[in-house]
Amino acid sequence: MEIKITDKPNETLYIYCRVSTTKQDEDGISLDVQEDKGLQVSKKLGLSPIVIKEQGSGLKPYIEERPLFTNLMDNVVDGKIKHFWIDEDTRLTRNKDDQGFIHSDFVKNDVVLYVGKNGGIKDLKDWMVDLIDSITVRINERQIRQQVRKSISSKRRLFTQGCYMKGDPPFGYKLVDKKLEIHEENSEWVVKMFDWYDLGKSTVFIRQQLFQNGIKPPRSKEEWWGLNTITKVLQNKNYIGLDVYRELTNECPKIVEKKVFESVQKKIRTSLGRSIETKHDFLLRGIIKCPDGTPMSCLGQKK
Repeated sequence: MEIKITDKPNETLYIYCRVSTTKQDEDGISLDVQEDKGLQVSKKLGLSPIVIKEQGSGLKPYIEERPLFTNLMDNVVDGKIKHFWIDEDTRLTRNKDDQGFIHSDFVKNDVVLYVGKNGGIKDLKDWMVDLIDSITVRINERQIRQQVRKSISSKRRLFTQGCYMKGDPPFGYKLVDKKLEIHEENSEWVVKMFDWYDLGKSTVFIRQQLFQNGIKPPRSKEEWWGLNTITKVLQNKNYIGLDVYRELTNECPKIVEKKVFESVQKKIRTSLGRSIETKHDFLLRGIIKCPDGTPMSCLGQKK
């Protein structure tokens, strides 16, 4: 998304909306809720609104995590932004180092910072306000890091109890009481994928077979499988009964024989080690499709 920066900074309110995670977006502080509050403030102030929505961590440096906010701060430094709104202080950052730089850039470039549904102005030139904000950011940062540590500790404990802790189950499995169990239909296709590859069939061939049989890829709206997704399936140790979470290892239901798995790994390493040179480049490679929806191969002849 490209941010629209106007040539009328004194007449424009930049409404910055941020959530850290999708779950946070669903917990009552969604981007849309923040946007509505910001639009009400812009109407109250008589300023033209420009809304910027972003998902990204507030703990990490914004230049690494939030390209839209980074763009906004560049324009603050260039003097192109004079009015800035956030729902609450942590929407700017939870990072103690970034907080000082952000406040400093706002003060140096005479940016008015409005906060909350009433659009109250935060006086960043007041040393007491700056001190309180600094302390608050440090407390928030510590609390978040404690929550992360507790979450990891909880996941480790559940993992040692046999639970699967990496989100959705791999293709071929289902989750029952947070534990992996074999999905009868999909597991058969996993076995076929390994057998095909072990017999020398390509990932393109496997994709075609899956598509023709109506087997959709996991966690995707696409009708056909990505070749990288197929390769990841063929490299997943869950299928030989090993579940790994960080440095911990558990057993899980086995779908593929270890001998077949190891044979497939050798073939994958050989395939990845080859240097494949494309002799002809085509403008529509990867875009045009066959009538059945599968990607069309492009062939060329040297003249």
